[in-house]
Order: sequence, then structure tokens, then C-alpha cells
Amino acid sequence: MDKPLFSFGIITDTHIRAPQGDLSSPYPVNERANARARYAAALLQAQKPEFVIHLGDMVHPLPGMPVYNVACDEALSIFSKLPKLHFVAGNHDIGDKPMPGSPAAGIDNTAMSLYTGKFGPQWYSFEHKNCCIVVINSSLINTGIEAEHQQFQWLQQELEANSQKRIILFSHYPPYLHDTKEQEHYDNIAEPGRHSLLKLVSQYNIELVFSGHVHQFFFNQLGGTTFYTLPPTSFTRQDYAEIFNTMPATEFGRDDHGKYSVAIVEVYASGHRLRLLPTEGKEISQDQKPLPESLYRKRPTTKKLAVSLRHIWHQSIDLPYNGPMEEFSRKRVRNDYTLLRLLQTGIDQVRVPIHDLLEDSSRQRMADYASLGIRFHTFCRIEQLPQALEAACRHNTLVSTLECIMPTDMQEWPALIAKHFSQITADKLPIHLGYACSGAHASTSDKPFAHTVTSGFQWHDHENVLEQLATYSPLSQCSGIVFQIPWEASLLDTLQHMQRVFTSLPCYCVVNLRLSLENPAAANFDDDAIAERITSALKFVETAPDLRLHLDTFADIDRGYSPRHGLLDRRYNLRPAGQRLASS
Repeated sequence: MDKPLFSFGIITDTHIRAPQGDLSSPYPVNERANARARYAAALLQAQKPEFVIHLGDMVHPLPGMPVYNVACDEALSIFSKLPKLHFVAGNHDIGDKPMPGSPAAGIDNTAMSLYTGKFGPQWYSFEHKNCCIVVINSSLINTGIEAEHQQFQWLQQELEANSQKRIILFSHYPPYLHDTKEQEHYDNIAEPGRHSLLKLVSQYNIELVFSGHVHQFFFNQLGGTTFYTLPPTSFTRQDYAEIFNTMPATEFGRDDHGKYSVAIVEVYASGHRLRLLPTEGKEISQDQKPLPESLYRKRPTTKKLAVSLRHIWHQSIDLPYNGPMEEFSRKRVRNDYTLLRLLQTGIDQVRVPIHDLLEDSSRQRMADYASLGIRFHTFCRIEQLPQALEAACRHNTLVSTLECIMPTDMQEWPALIAKHFSQITADKLPIHLGYACSGAHASTSDKPFAHTVTSGFQWHDHENVLEQLATYSPLSQCSGIVFQIPWEASLLDTLQHMQRVFTSLPCYCVVNLRLSLENPAAANFDDDAIAERITSALKFVETAPDLRLHLDTFADIDRGYSPRHGLLDRRYNLRPAGQRLASS
């Protein structure tokens, strides 16, 4: 990618308190907010962005609390070294949006006056290198007060005046989290204000919309507009711990260290790149100098690595109705951390079953991922090939490869190849040839029989496999052949042998790097060994012209058969292997 036109920083939901402490929260983690904000500000400052936007909730005390002004002064002090800092009004800074049963006081004239006295105007815009930066006060929307009408009129005029420029919009509340028709809840903008705002977004082709407030990461694509809801530096919202199918982080999900971050946005002549810099809950005390090291997770890319998304990656989840935020309604959300971690690790190829492409809802989400440069390796059994090939070719902006799984019994191959491979031509999608490797005939007298099925041909049988494939001619019709490397195999010796063999073949070798143990009843939770094996394999494959790497698995399989760790844990935080990729 070319050099960016410019880059800017984003920080959100710092929830700074009065330095001597206050009674604004019963949660222990909130006492760490100031020290965490200092670290986050130092990390962001070290990246030298051209300007910084704070997406709101600079402070935790509400405008009606006695310590509000003191907390605001502390926030301004902590942020004092950030370059060209601009503020967005958050609900803690200026009052909640109008909502029946809201857990805090709503916005009013007194709160607005207190806010502007500390942080400046509630809505404004500025130009930066032919981009129009627009900031609104989303707490005003649907209030019906005069300030709302003034802001909306100003917004229409501002967008019209800058309609020939690229426009980026900042709003503390996200317009929506899951879909534009979702019911009102604590974390979105209600109707009719949502419709009015989204109509302007569409009418003026706003490129990016950034929001905070939710203390989690969400991503949406609507028309030509990308919507990001960004994570905090202070604490995670514990109601969203329900997204993850595992035990919550400390304080019942309120202190999930793997989620905290600040952001750098790089703007290019065409498009953008979002980079999240993990802060991991790190702290700088009031009398401590900024830490010398700054972990800048640049977005690496490797075109030779794909990961298996074994867990459902696009499913909607209805959170329990539970106060104080949602005592009377449900929220429907997705786990978008799959996407975030792909972006952070630089992985832009993922392996999924053909069902994900054939189903409407998941295919739409595939299109959203593809808008950020992520492509899909889909796989199917050979008898599914006609339907799969037609779908993959029709949606070739989403799919980069189709993997056809051959049955275990080689005697079935001639008839299946004759029937289905005639449809494959060079001008269609690249085809990988895979294999259902069954343990049905692998019983021996020295170890128990285990029901196993793994993906890919076994390398110790590669001569026979390649001979059979050459006999039936699919070698010349396929781009790649999938061979697996079990955990117990010698990694570098096998990779070197694969490269030597495939140098003379018309296709490349797709290496399925298995992280599970041979015994499906045993677990591989050795994070250091897994990280070292993945790093070594990727280093070798990047310089081997005839090898590609598939990694199994992206997120942990921590229950069921063949438990093993991957790049992410079940809260979708980076494990050591994922951290290595993200910081390489």
C-alpha cells in the first residue's frame, strides 16, 4: 500500500476521575482509569499523529456531581501533550441521551454549559488535507430541545458545503450496533434521529463514522460507509462479556485487559487503514515518567498464510436483559473481535466451509470483511463441487480459493474426478485439492483406536498420492494440493522436503499446520511451543515459492475433541502466538 496522505489518533472512554478519588463508581477497576489514561496518552503521543480525536467520556463523574470540574481538569492535564486534540461530547461528559429508564441524568442546558466551559464546542468541523472532519454531540439527538435543531441544521449545511470532500464523522453514541432496524437500547441512537442521521451519511457519502461509548469493538458497513465502534482505555462493559463462550474476565467481565487500546487511522488516496494499539491495561502513575517502550502493533501482511475459522464468526447474539443498561430490552450484537484480530495480525485469508458462502446472512458479513481486504478460502466435499464452484465464481470478490475435499477411499477417486473435474477450467477460481484423512484403518496393537478425521493428505504417503493424482489428471487442473503436518512431525525437515518435491510440479503445496496432538483425548495448551512452531513455519514458507500455509486453528478449541490453543483465547484476546504475529 502507498504512503498515507495523513494519519490521526483516536482515544476513547478514558473515564478519568478526580485525582484524590471520588464516589462516582462502585467498581474497583474504575480506580485505575487515570493511570491507564496516562499510559494510553503516552503511547498515542509516541506515534506522532497529525491530530487526535477523543471520542468522548473523557471523565467518569457526571456534570451534576461536585467533582466533575476537578475530573475535567485532571483529564485536560493528562491529555496536555497530545497533538491538536479535539473532543467529542460523551454521555458522562454532558449527560445521557433521552431514554426511558436511563441509569443517569440526561443532557440539559446546565450540563452543556459545564461541558463547553471545559472542552469547547459541542459540534464543529475542521478541514485536514482536503478531508472534512465533523464532530457532533449525539446526546442531543431526539431531545427536541433547541440545541438539537441547531446542531442538525448546522450539520446539513456543513455536509452540503463540503460535499466534494472526503468526510469523516465522529459521534460518541454509535447509530447502531447490529443493523439499522434494531430496537432502541442504551448503546445506539433511537429513532427518528437514527434515520435522519443515516440519511445524511448516505446522502453525502460519508466515508467513515467513528464511535465509542460501548467499551467494545464493533464494525459495520452500510453502502459506502464504514462504521467503527472502538474499545476503551479504562474498563470493559461487563454486559458484553456474554458475547464470549467462556468465563468472564475479572470483575465479572469489567476488566478484560486484552480489549483496551487506542487507534491510529491512516488515510490513503483511496481508502484507509485502522490500526489498534493495545494498551492492555498498562498504567503510568502520576509521578512516573512515561514508559520508554511503546508497543506499536503495525499491521503486517502475509499473503501466504490463511487461518481456519472453526468457531462461528458471523453469528448474532441476543444479550440478556439485565440492568442497569438494559433492564427492559435485549441487545442483539455480533462478536466482531474475529475481524479485529485478523486486522491486528495482518491475516487477510481465512478458511471456512462452503455453507458460509451459501447462507445469506454469513455471505453478507463476508462482503463486509472483504471491504477491508479479507478474502475467503471455502471448502467443500467433491460431490458438492458443482454448487460450490458456481457460488464461488459468482461471488469471486469474496472468495479467493475453493478447496475440494477428496474422500478417504482412493478407489472412489476415478469416478468422482471424471464426473466433477471436467467443470474446472483455468479461467475459473483457483482450486485446492484436500483430503478427508480418516483414522478408520489406523488401529495398531500398541495404542488405542481413536475415531479421528483430519484435513489434508499425509506427507509420508505423498509419493502414492501424487502418483494417483497424476494418473487421473487433476494435478494440472488444481492450483494447490493440501498436505498436513502433524504436531509430532519434524517441522523444518518436512517443510524442506515439501519444497523440494513441489519445485517440479505444476501446483504448489498447501501446508495444513496442525496444532492438535495425535491423541484426540489429550490437549495441546503449550503456548510457547505453539508460538515458536507457527513463527518458524511462517518464516520458512515466506521464502519457499512452492508452499502456502494454513493454520489450524485461529481461536482456541478448548473443549470437545483434540483441544488446542490457537492465536486467540476464547475471549478473543491474543495468545502468545497471536501477539508475535501482531508485533512482527
